[in-house]
Amino acid sequence: PNPVEDMFTMEINASEDNRVASYVVYNVLGKSVFHKDMGIVSGKRIEKIDMTSCPAGVYVMELSSTNGSVSHKQIIKK
Repeated sequence: PNPVEDMFTMEINASEDNRVASYVVYNVLGKSVFHKDMGIVSGKRIEKIDMTSCPAGVYVMELSSTNGSVSHKQIIKK
């Protein structure tokens, strides 16, 4: 759910030609607060991010794939 209180759950559906490799969560100042290198993910995968140590605010998650594309998602922490 978004906004999130403690745990942020993300469902990844990566195609064979656009596989997810890593993600980073940034605070509004651009500082990385969480990073995970997942190797190469193809197909469906559930990731849970523990945000209990993060103060309330707006965060941006950046997903990077093996073909170089990057997508962003806004996370709101209550």
